[in-house]
Parts: sequence; C-alpha cells; structure tokens
Amino acid sequence: MKAKYFSLYILFIHICIAGCQKSGTYREFVHESKPKSYSIDLGKCDTLDFSQYYQLKSFIRLSDSLSIGEVTSIRSTLDRIFILTDSKRSSVLIIDRKGALINKLEQSEGNPNSVSYLGSVQFIYFDENLHQLEVLDRSNKKILIFDQNGEFLSSFQIPLQVISFDKISDDVYLFNCGNELNGAIKEKLVIFDKKSGKPTDSFLKIEYNRSKYLLLVDLMNFDHHADGIYYTEAFTDTIFFVNKTSRAIEPAYILDFGPNKLPISYYSQGFSNIADFLSKPRNSNYAFLLSGWYNLEKQILTSIEIKSKRMHILLNENSSRVGCYYKNYILDSGIVPTSFETLPISINNNSKEAFFVHYPGDLLNLQEKYGSLTLNNQSVMDGLKITDNPIIGIYTVK
Repeated sequence: MKAKYFSLYILFIHICIAGCQKSGTYREFVHESKPKSYSIDLGKCDTLDFSQYYQLKSFIRLSDSLSIGEVTSIRSTLDRIFILTDSKRSSVLIIDRKGALINKLEQSEGNPNSVSYLGSVQFIYFDENLHQLEVLDRSNKKILIFDQNGEFLSSFQIPLQVISFDKISDDVYLFNCGNELNGAIKEKLVIFDKKSGKPTDSFLKIEYNRSKYLLLVDLMNFDHHADGIYYTEAFTDTIFFVNKTSRAIEPAYILDFGPNKLPISYYSQGFSNIADFLSKPRNSNYAFLLSGWYNLEKQILTSIEIKSKRMHILLNENSSRVGCYYKNYILDSGIVPTSFETLPISINNNSKEAFFVHYPGDLLNLQEKYGSLTLNNQSVMDGLKITDNPIIGIYTVK
C-alpha cells in the first residue's frame, strides 16, 4: 500500500485560494519582503540519487500485534516516536527507538463530556519546549495534552473546526481550519490564544463559490522553524510564512509552473462530485495538489501531482530540479523509499531526521527484483509478509 498525501471527501465545504482580504477586525498580509519566485519546467525531469540527500540510520518494524491500517503522521523526540495511524479507529502509538510499545492512545469508552475523553484523532503535534504530546480530537472540538509517555495531563475546548495546527508559542496556536466556515471567521488560517480561549487573527479568505464540492485533509502543510512557520496551500502556487514575533503572514515563495499551471477559472466551474473535479487535471498536463514543504538548510523539498503521478521538486537558492524517480533504491547502508510518490512523512528540523514509511508490498517487490535487503548484516525482510505492518525508516538529512 502506498502512503497517501491527502484524504478527499465529498462534502459541502470550502476551498481557500491564495490571497487574503480583511474580514471584520482581522488583518491583511504584511509584506515584509518580496517573495522568492521559481520557474519550474515539469518537462525536464532528473533521476535523483537518493544517497545525495539522505543516509539511513535505522528502521523499525512495527509489531504485528498492533492493528495499523496506514501511517498518516509521525512526530519524534530523541527517544520517542509518536505515530498516528488510520485504521477502523484512528489511534496514536508511542514507541521507543527500538520499536517497543510504550503506550497506545485510542478512542475512549465512557462519558464524552469528560475532560480526558478522546474521540476521533485528527492530528498530533509534539511541543518540544513543553515536552508534551498534543492530540486534536476533531469530533469533539478539543485538544488533549499528554506527557511523552501518553499519560493524560489536560485538555481544552476550541470553538472552531480544525484540521491541523502548529504553535507560535506555548499558548498561541496556528490553526488550519481547512475549508470550514467558522461562524464570523471565514478564513483558512486562524491564530488562537489558549489563555483567552479566543481567536485573535485570521488569514486566507475562503471563497464560498469555490467551496461546494471539495474537502482537503492535508496533514503535511506546516513546516516549523525557530523564527516562524511555513504553510503550504494545496490549491495555490504560493507558500506562506507566519512570523512568530510579529504574528504576520506573508507570501514567502511563488512556484511558476508555466503551461502546466491549472487555470484559476477552472475552480469556479460547477462540479457534481470529487471525481468530476479531478478528472480534467488528471487527464491533462496540469500541475496541482501541492503537498509538503520542507525548508532545509541546503534545499527545499516539495511535491506536485501531474497526470496522476507525484513529482518531487528540489529547490535551492538559485535553481530548481524536478525528479521523476530515484536511482539507488538499495544502498550499501540499507533500504530507501520504495515509492517515488512518497515524500518523508515528517522531518524533525532539530534532529535533522527524515521519517519514511515503507510498505511490505513495495519491499517484497524490490526483493523479487534485487534480492535480499539488509542493514548492518540484519535482514529487513526476515519473515516479512504483505499483510504485515509498515516499516518506519529513519534517515539523516544531509
């Protein structure tokens, strides 16, 4: 099974496009600097050598006793890994660096009004300053806080429908509300103050006439740094930056796909369902569904979809490269991602670690093609079956 980038649902919901307009007391963009623009030619694709960008540190085989459908998000510390899984009931696994299970957080039994009640897990975030795991319960509109071993600490209600979030400070949150209209707030990004329990700013206005057919659940749209947070909007060519000090938002990067750009007019057409919306771009040469934004020291990594295939884009200070596929699927040091469609599911900017999800079916196909896959004389494939849980690969970002 390949890792998914998005979950797309047919609902009455709201697409937000690039741009920001005043709404009530909420601020417009503060343009502190000119955004950097890249012209990207998707017709010129390179073969990328994976070993130039990542070096395998270790892999973790998740126990077959754990019921895991698909890994949708990962967060990490020096000795803990937090895994959000999407099965019949979403759960959060807390494991050590050897794969031993420390705790499992899943839907609670009992009173839904209890402060410790956990309903549907939408998103996880680890606060490295407070050493706390924060879990978004979308169904009950609240955030639950646990210590790094999964012991419940506290929870608080949020007056918004939220898809994912990052944090500006200990008590100030940056909520991605997706395409949900939240009463008087009609913007996609909302700054929320935990102490007052109220939003203080919102950005990226939702255009209602483009919001009747598509909900995008993207858990890879924040890239956290010491001075601020990058935000990626899947249906735009602009990457935004939220300054932690000024709490202002501004466009930081613009990606120009030239003739492959999906026309703005396309979004205003009438669509009966998600399949109708996706059919034209996926049968044409249009680039859309921007996903992931990792602003590393030497390069920026993101991806785009074109003709139902995911292309990687590598940006540096002065140039861009588009990758069609990787060479060196198997290195002397171990395994590498087996699907080019898979970006790292997360990158820890403090530890410089990238986390990939390797699915057994992909590995078994590689074994059939290349032979045994090993790491430090230890076989990755020992007893591996196609029905087994995914393998987590941990890599150092070069």
